[in-house]
Amino acid sequence: MQKTLKSIILGTCLALSPFLPTSKASAAQEFVRGDVDGNGKITLTDPINTLNYLFKGGAKPECEDAMDVNDDGKVDLGDAVYSLGYLFKGGSVPERPFPEKGYDLKRDDLGCKGEGDLGGFFEIRQSDIPLIITSGGTQRDPAVYLLLEDIVAKETAISVLGAHYVNLDGNGQTITIIGGDAGISFDNSHGSILKNTHIVSQRESEDKNALVSLKLNDFYEGIVTNNIFESEGDNLPAVLITSSKRNHFDYNQIKTLGTGSPAVLVSLSSNNFFKENQIETFEENSHGFESIGSQSYLLRNSITTEGRDSSGIFFSRYFDAFSKYNELANNNIITFGENAPGIFLSSSSHNLFYQDSVETRGQKSHGIEFMLGGLTSTSSTQNKFEFVRIYAYGSESYGLDFKLGNHEDNVLSDSEIGGEKSDVHFSRGGSLKLNNVLLSKEKLDFDPMSEAKVYRSWYLAATVSDLTGPLENALVKLYDSKGSLLPSQITGIDGNIPRQNLISYTQDKNGIVTVSPYRIKIEKEKYVSQEKTFDFTNNMNLEFVLEGEE
Repeated sequence: MQKTLKSIILGTCLALSPFLPTSKASAAQEFVRGDVDGNGKITLTDPINTLNYLFKGGAKPECEDAMDVNDDGKVDLGDAVYSLGYLFKGGSVPERPFPEKGYDLKRDDLGCKGEGDLGGFFEIRQSDIPLIITSGGTQRDPAVYLLLEDIVAKETAISVLGAHYVNLDGNGQTITIIGGDAGISFDNSHGSILKNTHIVSQRESEDKNALVSLKLNDFYEGIVTNNIFESEGDNLPAVLITSSKRNHFDYNQIKTLGTGSPAVLVSLSSNNFFKENQIETFEENSHGFESIGSQSYLLRNSITTEGRDSSGIFFSRYFDAFSKYNELANNNIITFGENAPGIFLSSSSHNLFYQDSVETRGQKSHGIEFMLGGLTSTSSTQNKFEFVRIYAYGSESYGLDFKLGNHEDNVLSDSEIGGEKSDVHFSRGGSLKLNNVLLSKEKLDFDPMSEAKVYRSWYLAATVSDLTGPLENALVKLYDSKGSLLPSQITGIDGNIPRQNLISYTQDKNGIVTVSPYRIKIEKEKYVSQEKTFDFTNNMNLEFVLEGEE
């Protein structure tokens, strides 16, 4: 069975899972205070569960700490009253951790999922800054650092240098960085976690730039989740990832306000997984997700850019290191600026895209732009797109734009493409296969020097039956317009053959060459054969009813 992109991505996730940290912080469990039923939020059900437990012999909760809403170290009627007051009378919010998951910082006799309170952890306060962490923990017992107040720093606030299994929990606090190298940096760190942290990188003055919010170098098998990263500086990303691999970046908000500042810059890294992040840039030449010589997996991310020359996704090379074998699924990409393609592929090949949505709104902003790059002028080839939606709404914009280069063997299947100027444009060479693709304008443009060719194909289905129902094991023969026999098929128990993908026409700068007509012949022992000649201009489902021989 041929692998689909979806199965490849899911398989990759499973393959990566053994490398991801599974440790818990010092034998403590995270929870949301007041969330008795564990659904991630407080509702009327939670105080009802508390009352049932206290007065009607209800089941003991899995997490007693969550039931202790006022954090007085015991579960009583006051906790249910506290929750009801918060829900319906504008009362005080529950004690931390709330509203995000976190740890119980007070020692008491209550537990959560069989574990006690957070025991050994290191407090981080303003007086500890700058903090350099050089000693970590183990996978079973990581070194836990908890930020207990907002911090302002004029140099790198927290640096993790050569320390492994460091669990850094921002606890919902904010780090404002004014100067220095980064808000938080990890260098040569294995199995570490950064979560629940808000990092803002600000300019020190008009003539002094803001810097990176998060910097990761040689960071591997780690997790970065539920953070907010912001930077207003020029020519630097909010998140910089170099020489790192097998990490998860999930549920983060990442944005830049400066020019030339991508939200995420990944360089010379591999096997990093980005899931459900919200990524935004607002000024010119600031890509949403920029990959240089790297390979990543992107799933269900929202990527928006507003500035001129700011691609949603930008894949490029670094000398002999190429951005290739990237896998993307269910991402939503929108650009608003002029000359801002949704996806820019520069010498980027063998990438897989599945159910991604790409929209561009600015002038000369193509949906996907293919470009050669580097001293050897390597083209972008063998990229596959399945069930994608690509629309370029701005003036002078193409759905797909193949610029200088010989971009061979790119394939789109079961997809939609639209461009204000035309659906597809070729400047030079290359080949493109469009299989069951809806073109909004049905318009392909080729420059005079273009040697490119497009292959347009559709699906053919065939059903064979007799007067009593479907016929199994009928032989279905297909012939092309030259009379050459194509691979034959046998009907299954339902009378159908596997769906066939047949070329309808080819097109280049000289025009359209149709491949039709095709001829189909149905044979089965003890039945009269049938055949039919047909033009193939769209998906077809042919039905045949055979009569028995006399």
